[in-house]
Amino acid sequence: WYEWNQWELLHGSSIAAVATAPSGPAGTPVPSGSASSAALIAPAKAGDLKSGGNALRAVAVLTLGMESLPDSALLAQAQAEILERFLVDGAKNGDKRQIGWAIKVMERFVKRAPTTLGFVLLQRLVRRHEGIAAARAVFARARRTLRVKEEDMTDEDRKEALAKAAAAEKEGMEEIEEDGTNEDSGDAGRIGGSSHPRLVTNRLKPTVGSSLPAAEGAASPSAHAGFITWHLYAAHATIEHRLSKNPQVAARIFELGLRKHRTFLSTPPYVLHYASLLLELNDEENLRSLLMRAVSACEDDESNAAL
Repeated sequence: WYEWNQWELLHGSSIAAVATAPSGPAGTPVPSGSASSAALIAPAKAGDLKSGGNALRAVAVLTLGMESLPDSALLAQAQAEILERFLVDGAKNGDKRQIGWAIKVMERFVKRAPTTLGFVLLQRLVRRHEGIAAARAVFARARRTLRVKEEDMTDEDRKEALAKAAAAEKEGMEEIEEDGTNEDSGDAGRIGGSSHPRLVTNRLKPTVGSSLPAAEGAASPSAHAGFITWHLYAAHATIEHRLSKNPQVAARIFELGLRKHRTFLSTPPYVLHYASLLLELNDEENLRSLLMRAVSACEDDESNAAL
């Protein structure tokens, strides 16, 4: 799907695109005659990576691809990138509605298949167009949505998980009892309250065996969410450090990751990212403490593995 989309973007006929009604994601119409609409169907210029190409057909190909592979971050990012390049760059005065098309693609992806990679890509896109406050909101939402690995769970996390599981089980039992009550009343009306034995049948809900649930929004988002990895904290800290020029906030983000996820301390890339920031801040005391803690954590992991 990705290769097909790239071929359409770079080599597709712009004449064929004219016959296609311009539309954004989920059928959002593109204003006819606008600069962005012309950019979508203009042919590519040699040596100009941001020039035309058949972006309409490329977006359509990626839409079809995501129907087959709904959890593919590559396809979602490619579509958002095309919309950002051809709509946002061609928008006059930074049209928020046109910028929103690219963001909406990634928003739908993290809702459909929440993963650390998806939230990192969404945060970078939001930071470019909506600012640091919106990017921080994405980071906070990712921490609420994504699951914590079992080895990283604290006692509070386990209690919270057990409470959520108990509440979900109670809610499910109440629904079953309600369905049973309704079914019993219906049966009584049909057979006139007689004492005929009830038959156990093989009736299944219409959604059983189907690829999509009947009520997609009814399921808890954490039920199919991915796990939080160190990349989420490292990416947000890098944004705070390099783009917002806030290295102290970045250091607090790294420390938050170590406090909430025990395994991050024995993850070399995460520790090296944090150590590089502390070295840049000339914070030798915390740098030395971090490295000693990391070495100790790695030794503990090795001894536990040996047992």
